[in-house]
Amino acid sequence: MLLYSLLRKARTSARSKDEKLIPKPAYVAQAVLKSAAAITLCQQMDISQDVCKAFVEIARHSTQAYLDMDSSWRYQDGRALKHHDDYVRRHWPDIDKYENHWPLERITRIILKDRHSYVQKQSLNKARQLGLPRHRSASVAYIGRPPLRSTQASASSSSTYRGPDKSEPSSSSSYRAVRDKSAMPRAIAHAPAQSNMASQVAPSRTTKLSDENDINLVKNFLITCKLPVDRVLPQLLQLGIEDAKALLILATQPYRNMWLDRVLELTPIQFKLLTDGLNTFATRERVKEGL
Repeated sequence: MLLYSLLRKARTSARSKDEKLIPKPAYVAQAVLKSAAAITLCQQMDISQDVCKAFVEIARHSTQAYLDMDSSWRYQDGRALKHHDDYVRRHWPDIDKYENHWPLERITRIILKDRHSYVQKQSLNKARQLGLPRHRSASVAYIGRPPLRSTQASASSSSTYRGPDKSEPSSSSSYRAVRDKSAMPRAIAHAPAQSNMASQVAPSRTTKLSDENDINLVKNFLITCKLPVDRVLPQLLQLGIEDAKALLILATQPYRNMWLDRVLELTPIQFKLLTDGLNTFATRERVKEGL
């Protein structure tokens, strides 16, 4: 990316100072060939809509040929961007009239974004066909089981009876939520017997231990990737990545990199370490299954 920017600046400075370039406007249209935004972009580029359409097709072909369609503009390779820029210059020399070739960058970003929107819909349809659970909270979508915090919150809000008094030991304070009041007699719902308490406490301990083991698998994966666990683990748990199964689903999702780029707050190096680790994890699981 840095190499690409330096080459563009050097190429621009080498041009004649007497030649006036079209500067990048403060506001650049956010869509290509779509309603008023397309007209705005054509006006900013000072070209007709037919010429703009031809330019967009050249940029689209070059983007598919040279760039990684799974990644956003931010994570494109600098050499690939240079080839992309050279291809467009050969087939549409008028791009040199624009400062730093800003229309090409704008259109390429939109093409990559539109591709991501299309792939996201295809992935959702595939997940529905496979019967994969897909949950959505108020702020983020996640894969696999819902996060522990949301599960505990929903259980406490839907409970039909309160647990033991706060003065009782904490080991007996875990109760399963009962959604249907008619499924239990009122006496049992409000005053469970001691035997029932023991039968419900034991599974809750087992479930808690199982959840901790699953989370430890994700934590060990992050340690193997040399990632800061305290920073990355909470973000993965928020997405529902709490066990090896959910981690494998994430690792084998098509176009996962662009989705992770949108929902995770990572540096470029951390993002690279995570994606490489997911690739290794997916390959190892395929070898185990003999695929």
